[in-house]
Amino acid sequence: MAIAAFLMLASCSVKDGKTTSGGKDSEMAFESYEYDVIAEVTDADSIDNEGWRYCRASGYGVFPKKVGGNDISVLRDSLESLASVAFVSPDKIVPEFDGEMKLTSLDPDSTASCGSSYNMLSLSLATPRLLVWKSYAASYICAAAHGSYRTYYVNYRISDNRILGLSDVMRPGYEDTLKKMIHKKLQQDEVDLLVPIEEVGIPSEFQITTDGISFIYGLYEIAPYSSGEVAVNFAGYELEEILAPGMLSLIYGLPED
Repeated sequence: MAIAAFLMLASCSVKDGKTTSGGKDSEMAFESYEYDVIAEVTDADSIDNEGWRYCRASGYGVFPKKVGGNDISVLRDSLESLASVAFVSPDKIVPEFDGEMKLTSLDPDSTASCGSSYNMLSLSLATPRLLVWKSYAASYICAAAHGSYRTYYVNYRISDNRILGLSDVMRPGYEDTLKKMIHKKLQQDEVDLLVPIEEVGIPSEFQITTDGISFIYGLYEIAPYSSGEVAVNFAGYELEEILAPGMLSLIYGLPED
């Protein structure tokens, strides 16, 4: 579960055909972690399967160590929560579990485990202005019919050290327009909905991409399990009328107005 710095970036500018370093205030550094452990399921007494008491929990990911001169403590706290891990020292990280499981010291390769959980925290987009993290969490409960999974995102704007919510990305009063646009996309994609189209709301999860914004509905949120997570993708120009000032520049990397 040791952590190792693996990447450092420093931005450069171009003047008279030559590149110049942006200095320490523009540097970005990241560190990685990985774990593979056995957790004991504390309420599994009634299950009669081999390894019923144990769950093998594994995961890995990427955390920021430095983003320019920003105080990134809030960003790191948010990512720790998203990845269900905790830094117990600068070079050690441990997974966190809910009240139904507790960490053990058992060897995961020699312990029979019926359940499993997995979490991957990856950096899905990195530009000099924007960092986007993706957390993919999957789990299987012993003797369940199937597993479960969910994807979460953190969209972080570097210039003002801010985790962006949808209200930061959109102009005030965007809701009705965006909802209608999402409904149109769902109908075009012929998504098998669990509810009438007019009852589908705006999802809480979204990610800024290299050319727009993707909205993600979790399992069973609007569609059956067989449909998986449902993504509704928009190019930036499609959302231009409802995007907050500066967002189109942030998405496409254009010079700001």
